Amino acid sequence: MEGLTGEEITAQLNGVMGKAFDDMALEIVPDILNFAKVGEGMGETLVRLGNSLTVVNGTLGWLGASLFDVSVAGGAAAAGLADLFGRLEEYMDAITEYYEIFYTESEQWAVSAHTVAQGFADLGMKMPKTNAELRSLIDGLDLTTRAGQGMFASLVQLAPAFDEVIGQIERVGQAMSDMFQGSITSIQLSVMDDASKYDYWRTQTDMAYEKLALATDPVQIERWAALLNEGAMNAYGLLGGEQRPGAATDFVAYLEKADALTQDRLDVAQAILQNDAAVQTARTEAMFTRVTDKFTIVAGKFMEAASKIVDAPPRRVDVTISAAPEFEAQIA
Repeated sequence: MEGLTGEEITAQLNGVMGKAFDDMALEIVPDILNFAKVGEGMGETLVRLGNSLTVVNGTLGWLGASLFDVSVAGGAAAAGLADLFGRLEEYMDAITEYYEIFYTESEQWAVSAHTVAQGFADLGMKMPKTNAELRSLIDGLDLTTRAGQGMFASLVQLAPAFDEVIGQIERVGQAMSDMFQGSITSIQLSVMDDASKYDYWRTQTDMAYEKLALATDPVQIERWAALLNEGAMNAYGLLGGEQRPGAATDFVAYLEKADALTQDRLDVAQAILQNDAAVQTARTEAMFTRVTDKFTIVAGKFMEAASKIVDAPPRRVDVTISAAPEFEAQIA
């Protein structure tokens, strides 16, 4: 390669590797030549057909259509179908839009459920029943091992589809439970006298206050503050006209206290966030310090070894690289 620029050397090496890939593809699939496009290497043809087969069969599975055979001929048929849309990416966009418009939510959910179930089957795992179980499974993986890292990558990639299926079941279950519990409460309140209703809402308000006093998550803080306000206003609304003037001051003071508590809990949430950030910063700084210390030690040893090198006369080293009959280089 004497006299060649870096770009020229790279081009020659790419040519050698490309030819080797083409030869390998032709050896594995002798009839691949019949499916190559003009100017396309055999390796490129094999990759194109493989990608087309994977994508097209995946989308045909959504539609419940027959899949192409896993063969060169099947790959060519899949590529031919995709080519009618322009490119593989355009085929994917068009099929996705068609699927989302013309298939019902129930049909789409069934496809997603099958995909997720097949994903866990391919991993040799029993599918978790809840999002919490999946998270616990992922959190328990040993990421210091190759097996643990591989499983981590697979499960994290599967997680969004899992949430669409299992997470939806959980969310629908919770929504329906809330709906029925709301109806039950309305019926129970309908047969209570005003004094019993007042006691009910005051009890709900005090319970929400206790929960709010312990909350550190902004979502939960908002939830309990809203329930507290709802309970207090329902209780106040049950007071008679002659009772309200005397109770108004107490209710206002109670809600002002609840407002102050809400702001206090939000401050706590902010403090926790800042503390976590400080901890992460400290960990990062400690890691860089350890790396820097090790580098300094290694550099010192290297300099020490370099100072002891004995001068030796230069000598010629001939290395011949044989890659193809027309390509041979000598390095001096």
